[in-house]
Amino acid sequence: MAAAPSVGAVRSALDSTVLVDVLHGDFAARASVTQAVAEGVALACGAVYAELVSGERAPEVVRAILHQLGVELDPSTDLALWTLAGERHAQYLSRRRAAKVPDDRRLLLADFIIGAHAVVRADCLVTADAGIYATYFPDLTLRRY
Repeated sequence: MAAAPSVGAVRSALDSTVLVDVLHGDFAARASVTQAVAEGVALACGAVYAELVSGERAPEVVRAILHQLGVELDPSTDLALWTLAGERHAQYLSRRRAAKVPDDRRLLLADFIIGAHAVVRADCLVTADAGIYATYFPDLTLRRY
């Protein structure tokens, strides 16, 4: 079990993109994760975990990698998180319909769950792909690597 974060510690949620890049040897991504851990707590929500497992990695391997990196798995599922994710995804879908954009390139609901998790459970989101989060989560502090 990880030690409790110190007062003033930063709670950084991690996007799947960062962890996938770490797994592919990206030094900037690894440095961002290392910085997040050093500043307080680095969190991976259940959607990030699921995306890593869906990348053809065994669940126990994903958990071992997160542990080795010092990243905490945060599978919380409180109603505020799910509500925010659903509302922001609905905004996205509404904008697409209004623009008459075909549905074949829709962003996945998981992206909105990751953003909502960061708003509800963390102080910031570390990501390589800030576009969706800047647009649909303007209340979220983003840290790009």
